[in-house]
Amino acid sequence: MQRRCRSLLKKDGTLKLAKTDISSFYEGIDLGILVDDIDYLDIGNYNPGRLRGFLDGFQEAHHAWGLPQGLDASGLLANLYLTPVDEYLKRRKLRYFRYSDDIDIFSRDWEELREAISDINKILRAKRLSMSASKTRIYEPDEALSKFDDTEKEALQYNIDIGSTSSPDEVKAFFVKASEADPLSTRDIRWSLRRLGQFGVDYAIGWAFDNLARSPHLARTIFDYLHYFPSETGRISRHLSKLTRNTSWLNPHLKKEIFRYFLTAQIDDRAIRELAWLALDDSNTETFVREFATRYIGRTSKFGDGPRIKHAYESESNLYMRRALLIAMYESRYCPARMLSGLTKEPTLIRWTASYLLQEPKVPLPKESL
Repeated sequence: MQRRCRSLLKKDGTLKLAKTDISSFYEGIDLGILVDDIDYLDIGNYNPGRLRGFLDGFQEAHHAWGLPQGLDASGLLANLYLTPVDEYLKRRKLRYFRYSDDIDIFSRDWEELREAISDINKILRAKRLSMSASKTRIYEPDEALSKFDDTEKEALQYNIDIGSTSSPDEVKAFFVKASEADPLSTRDIRWSLRRLGQFGVDYAIGWAFDNLARSPHLARTIFDYLHYFPSETGRISRHLSKLTRNTSWLNPHLKKEIFRYFLTAQIDDRAIRELAWLALDDSNTETFVREFATRYIGRTSKFGDGPRIKHAYESESNLYMRRALLIAMYESRYCPARMLSGLTKEPTLIRWTASYLLQEPKVPLPKESL
């Protein structure tokens, strides 16, 4: 988005910029209004009660408000929530770019931009949201381009592209600056962590440990970085195992990423197994967390786990969890062919999973997008 904004301003040096974003956007989303918005779309088999139940459960379990951050689905729902803003700007025929709650509007007319900001604020208030006063401003043409000045990262990326031997140290220095910024620059953290991982620079592992709880919205980026260091698997897994003994700081996305890490690294850890059983046995835990927990249990199963998994399968009503539990039974070697053959006659999607397992495959891990 920043590149497109810079390109537009470079093509037309007379454009002014109105820049704003929304205070506590994800936390401020009103679930009742969101569900009403989705109902208005009239989506086929959509079940509003199920979505509302999931989001209400998330709020109650984690003392949070609005939408959980980090899920692909949350991004889609958040964009749907701001559709009236997009419709207004298109109706006014204003040039604009929006990424989530970050809104940039362009015009040669200062009054037109001021009016747009005022009207958008009214739309947001009707949605129970508010603009960030400190981040809302209209910039003159000579100031506007500097708001999208990403020359340092562009220079670093150029050096990377040409294979400069100094690039790892330069990216490390950029990461240090980004991690010490106040407020934390999440865009720069994501950019530099990804490249530090690609270079095999383990400098940020300590920072990653310290910030898992402080910056849960960076959990996926942090774990993607940690995956670059198989030689550090022992150190990383020991630290994570120790952290999970106190579950008060773990949100659903962190739990999922921890299970994903141990699954990918093929590590059998007692503390992680206990955490996985707690997640599986708690029907109020988010389904995507329970699915990863179930797969971990199946892949690290011990004597006697098979019957326990089967009992969970027989008492589970959630179709996605039944599928995960069936695979866990298979991976724990407690899933006879005659049982699978019988399940191929089920009227649900379980029959396809049973048919697949009868081929004795090596089942891949759950999709990363879950």
